[in-house]
Amino acid sequence: VIVVEAGLKVWPCALRLLHYLEGQVLPELMKNKVGGDSLLQVVELGAGTGVLGLGLAALGSVHVVITDPGVPVYFNAEDSEPGNTLGWLQANVDLNREVVSGRVEVEQLLWGEPTHMAQLQERHQPFELVVGSDLLYDPDQYPSLVKTLDDLLGEDTMAVLGHTHRHDGERRFEAHAALRFHLETTQFEATEDSPPWSIFQIRRRKRGT
Repeated sequence: VIVVEAGLKVWPCALRLLHYLEGQVLPELMKNKVGGDSLLQVVELGAGTGVLGLGLAALGSVHVVITDPGVPVYFNAEDSEPGNTLGWLQANVDLNREVVSGRVEVEQLLWGEPTHMAQLQERHQPFELVVGSDLLYDPDQYPSLVKTLDDLLGEDTMAVLGHTHRHDGERRFEAHAALRFHLETTQFEATEDSPPWSIFQIRRRKRGT
């Protein structure tokens, strides 16, 4: 997978999460998949450069909708007009067309924005997996992120979010999400190559639980 960062950043957690999904999550979901469409339907939140979603699509068994709010970004100090994160996200998809072979689409999604969510759900079939890497750096966005998960998680949908530990505010997200969803946390200790990080596996609570 080729990624042009162009002022955006590939967070290291994205690659660790990709390997975890490939080895631990996708095989189980594909084994339990029911229906005629052999491709697992995935949506990525806060995709940035799209490396996580592109990596998943390159595996061949996944169709991914990669989403980002599409904020203006000045990539160079001399730029007179800002670029847009969605434009660079689409450029990275175009660079990898031979690898992902039409299994990736780009959509705008600002968390908590009802118009964006309605368009996403109208254009795409229900998602079976929601993924996101390093989405917890801004605690002010936690309520909107939880609302977005609530909109996307069906009875049989799972969300898998990975994040590098940066501040104690991350516990607020865990507490907030646990009020609405069934949440399992897997923690990984720091190594020579990576800081400590965690994965949340999130599902909608079954009735009566």
